[in-house]
Amino acid sequence: VISDPFIPPVKNSLLSRNPKTVPNNLSDNISALFSENNISQIINEAKTYYLKKNYRYVIELLKNRDLTKLTPQNCHDLEYLLVEALYHTGEYKKARDQVLSLLKQNEMERLYLLLAMIYESLGENNKAKEYYLKLINQYPKSDYTSSAQIKFRILGRH
Repeated sequence: VISDPFIPPVKNSLLSRNPKTVPNNLSDNISALFSENNISQIINEAKTYYLKKNYRYVIELLKNRDLTKLTPQNCHDLEYLLVEALYHTGEYKKARDQVLSLLKQNEMERLYLLLAMIYESLGENNKAKEYYLKLINQYPKSDYTSSAQIKFRILGRH
């Protein structure tokens, strides 16, 4: 029996468990990074804190930032990190809006998978199945296809 091990995060519990997950001098750090236009440091910092699962810091670092100085690949990667961070902090509607916007700019299979997971977290299972199916049909050789097939079958049972 395959079951969904995902338990959606609750906003309050994320901050209450570890109140010091976002550094006290966060705005100072971010201002210094952007005032020096040190793009590589911004990329490294965002990826490092994402891997440490400090999603709040990633959101603060990247939201409302002009990423146009980046290469298209780095820009897509950071936008994806931002959306993933929003998803992991339970900000599903913001994450959904961002993913839909990103899909208009550049269709990628990982965005379809993330969008389906977001819809599933929002309780919109029909929409989730639609995007899992799009991923399966448009990217049959993708690394994400197996996961999408499993999730599609699970949602089909409900």
